[in-house]
Amino acid sequence: MTNIMMRLFVIILALLSISKTVLAQELNCKVTVQAPQLQIVDPKVFKTLEQSIFEFMNNRSWTDDVFRQEERIDCDLFLSITEEVSANQFKMQAIIKSSRPVYNSDYLTSNFEYTDNTWNIRYNQYDELEFSETTYLSELTALLAYYAYMIIGMDYDTFSELGGTPYFQKAQAIVNMAQSNGISSDWKASEGLTNRYWLVDHHLDNRFQSYRKANYDYHRKGLDKMYDDSAQGRKSVVAAITSIEKLNRQFPARIIPVNVFINYKSDEFVQIFSDGQVPAPEKTKMVNLLSQLAPARSNIFQSINSRSGGLGGRDLREIQKNRGGTRERN
Repeated sequence: MTNIMMRLFVIILALLSISKTVLAQELNCKVTVQAPQLQIVDPKVFKTLEQSIFEFMNNRSWTDDVFRQEERIDCDLFLSITEEVSANQFKMQAIIKSSRPVYNSDYLTSNFEYTDNTWNIRYNQYDELEFSETTYLSELTALLAYYAYMIIGMDYDTFSELGGTPYFQKAQAIVNMAQSNGISSDWKASEGLTNRYWLVDHHLDNRFQSYRKANYDYHRKGLDKMYDDSAQGRKSVVAAITSIEKLNRQFPARIIPVNVFINYKSDEFVQIFSDGQVPAPEKTKMVNLLSQLAPARSNIFQSINSRSGGLGGRDLREIQKNRGGTRERN
């Protein structure tokens, strides 16, 4: 092979590698760092931090799958500085959200929302954010990677039954590494019942797999089918909620993913069953079922009986844009 041909070969391999890297990036993450009432640190430090986190989340390949640009997972990471411990150590509240498109519409349904009040990080301006799956390098990158895998796991779970398991396992591996090295106590089972340890543990606990299967049915067999057959799609949604309510009765107030699911889906439940095509008896049945699932939100669910507009098949058919179709993950 001549030198010219060898150079062309190397260039082609490099271009292919770059192309694969770009396509494989999974997250489309919007990052906001809010730093009110700072007394020690120049606010510009947190603008640098915001950009560094943005690049860390969006420019890294978290899986071996290939994502097209339109398939990237929409998510938001909102960080609010709650305390300046020192010039380079900060306590934060983090709000993490992600969503995915409903088939054949531009309606985005939330598939993960979680508030974490115990971020405790060290950061100097222009620090390089490094992460290893096998070694704890910093609290900040451990937290970011943990939630990246949780977001991906939740997304995969809605496209294939239990499809998120490998990514929940990666999140759990980060928990295990951080237990002896991490700054925050939220990595430890003994430091509470609703922390990061238990969040991922409950996603992997075999006793609670019926929740994850119901979560798949709710999105893939329910919402994704409503464009073609709103009644059948709604039937699958009802079956999924019934399964979750049954599990919740078996383990009352113990299953963190169920409690999280209820929190970010309540308004969507109301939208689905407020649709004018839903018969009155079905509305009443769902109000009762949802109120049993989340008694504290019964007033919200009662509005189903008095509203006439909602998220039905007709509403989805009126939306013309297809945002990614039926992405399947194995």
